[in-house]
Amino acid sequence: MKNVEKSIERDVFRIMRHKLKGKNSEVELKCWRMVKISKVIFSRFGVLPYQIRLKHLIWYFDIVMFWDIEMPASTQYRYYLAIKGFCECVGTWGHWKGHLEIRRP
Repeated sequence: MKNVEKSIERDVFRIMRHKLKGKNSEVELKCWRMVKISKVIFSRFGVLPYQIRLKHLIWYFDIVMFWDIEMPASTQYRYYLAIKGFCECVGTWGHWKGHLEIRRP
């Protein structure tokens, strides 16, 4: 499992690190949030970051973020921004925008 976790971290940073704008510390935090999201998606679907599709992100919004009572609204919004940044880096934000904005916290 450790090799898979390292692979997820490496893939997310490879996708997002140099495409996001902003301070290095903010970009790194956004990448780490997406790593956490990717690990949850991997544990449920067995999908690596390069294979993440809209249905996986919708599942994350509807199940994980909706039922996580301990996660404050501000943290949920930061995770939404991490997902938005990931989609922009992959180039799918234009197609997935309507589906994901409906579920925005």
